[in-house]
Amino acid sequence: MNVSEQSEKPRFGHAAAWLDVQDMADRYGVSIKHIPQLVKAGTVPPPVRFSPRCRRWSAAALEAHEARLTATRNEPATAT
Repeated sequence: MNVSEQSEKPRFGHAAAWLDVQDMADRYGVSIKHIPQLVKAGTVPPPVRFSPRCRRWSAAALEAHEARLTATRNEPATAT
């Protein structure tokens, strides 16, 4: 694989097991400073803390969380 092929590879995707804050910002199209707000709002699950300065998000957990959010949004509203 040459250098140009390496630079074209996405930083996130199905092959990535853990995403850092920059990967999250790229995935959601926001700044890295906005990620904690998304966590607080419940838009994304909280990260796993591997150490005081190392936080990562599980790609599988993100996909499952997004699927739950999509399913919730697609449910018909019930009349009360």
